[in-house]
Amino acid sequence: MEVSSPVDVPRLRAGLDTATRVQFQAPLSDADYRTLAAILVEHPSVTLRAYGSDTELSTLRFLRWLPHLRRLSVAGLLHLTDLTPLHQLDADVEVLDVGETRKPLDLTPATGFRNLRELRIATLHRGLADLLHSNPILQGLALWRIRSTESFRSSHCRTCSRCHLPSAP
Repeated sequence: MEVSSPVDVPRLRAGLDTATRVQFQAPLSDADYRTLAAILVEHPSVTLRAYGSDTELSTLRFLRWLPHLRRLSVAGLLHLTDLTPLHQLDADVEVLDVGETRKPLDLTPATGFRNLRELRIATLHRGLADLLHSNPILQGLALWRIRSTESFRSSHCRTCSRCHLPSAP
């Protein structure tokens, strides 16, 4: 479900009965971010997706309004260069979808997500080993969503006795 400012609250509430994702490609007003945050708290299984070429969205500053978000996708956020603003989210994030990025990003800010059970990435990012080692749930997942799993295994796991990554399908 696509949203933009001003957010049509009745339409959003009605759409969330069946939607699995709320997304936007342009910044919302502060009031709309607050409204969206309040509504998403009531729907923790809905993923929030920011995408597009807006440079303001790529800063991830909007996350300050969404500290209780459980599912986040920044896949398709073209100018994303830094995941540090993830620290504004509670440790209860369950799903993080970074998608493909132009340059490798540092995933270290996601190491504090204690409930992270699904990670979707398509680029081999710095800090992936730290994220896997800090999250026992991720260690047990099949990382088929990581396109570069085999290169990661060959470059990292030869020297790491803690890694027991599954083979990519």
